[in-house]
Amino acid sequence: MKVVLGVGNYSYGYGMAHVVDGLARELSTLGVETLVVSGRASIDTKTPVICCGYNEFLKHTHVSKVIAEVSKMNPDIFHSHYYPMDLCGAALSRSMVHVMHVHGILSRKYWQNLRVGLECLRSSIAERVGLMFSSKVVTVSKFLKRELMRMGLKSQDVNVIYPFIDPDFFRPIEKRIDEFPPSSESPNILSVGTICERKGQHHLVEAMKFVTREDPNARLLFVGRTGQEDPSYFTRIRERIIHLRLENNVFFKGFIPVGALPSMYSSSDIFATGTMWEGFGLPVAEAMASSLPVVCFDTTSLSELVLDEVNGFKASPFDAESLAWKITTLVQDRKLRQKMGANGMKMAQANFGRDNVRQLYKLYEVAMKKKT
Repeated sequence: MKVVLGVGNYSYGYGMAHVVDGLARELSTLGVETLVVSGRASIDTKTPVICCGYNEFLKHTHVSKVIAEVSKMNPDIFHSHYYPMDLCGAALSRSMVHVMHVHGILSRKYWQNLRVGLECLRSSIAERVGLMFSSKVVTVSKFLKRELMRMGLKSQDVNVIYPFIDPDFFRPIEKRIDEFPPSSESPNILSVGTICERKGQHHLVEAMKFVTREDPNARLLFVGRTGQEDPSYFTRIRERIIHLRLENNVFFKGFIPVGALPSMYSSSDIFATGTMWEGFGLPVAEAMASSLPVVCFDTTSLSELVLDEVNGFKASPFDAESLAWKITTLVQDRKLRQKMGANGMKMAQANFGRDNVRQLYKLYEVAMKKKT
């Protein structure tokens, strides 16, 4: 079996790219000849990657080049991941199996500017076209399955397969990093994600106003690209931190290589996110695999990843004070943190393991039989 995975941006810092990279590695261990086609790539990988060019201004991979390159490779399956690969899959569907992977398109109410809105509108149109010309549809959460069913798809036509989280990579380790030195007094709170409005870092900043009243030494570290997607938002966040006098409690690390993430998770005690919309929530799953309790809003896909009072807490959307008291509960109770973290790791092993890749492989086999 020969499979080409299509993803627009196969670069460090993009969650979808890391999902595809993990999938490619695991498919290869199953004997699948696996290649990746993309607009641009920076991930260090053993998987062969074909780059077809990327327009930085338009945030757009050259569709015609992708179609031409994949046609030359003549795979059994083209597995598309998001725009514009859905369009490419539609164009290639006559000559090969097109499996379409739905990662989700940001809800309209979270379009923070015109550029993001136009990108999401473009992606939405491509998604609908791709769905019309796909042999199989896969999505990354039950939440997104419900969204697809609202678009008219039947339940039996949508396969929910959670992303693979490598348990050999994301796991508790002893190594700790300088940003979070060991401390028995004040737990370390970590939040991973691009700094932009829909990721809701402002909710966490507001929450820290309440958390620090209970523990003045509590520390929150944001990890993720800063200012690139929404520079004005990053500026507002920093100004708010100063206004609340939280300069000694809230810090920004910026982007870090994926290889540094396991030690970052293991140097933390609590994972918290203020995100308002997620198709899956990769950092939450990674935190669970790293044995961290999670605090999030009870919204979108996060509602199914976090079981309240089992592997973390779900706060009322989008209530910063509710978020704060959930965080404070964990800050003040070490045994509860450990219990919830252990539960989360078990859940990650049960839900995000290699069986998911094998499930996808079986889906490929069924799709190929139907095609012939």
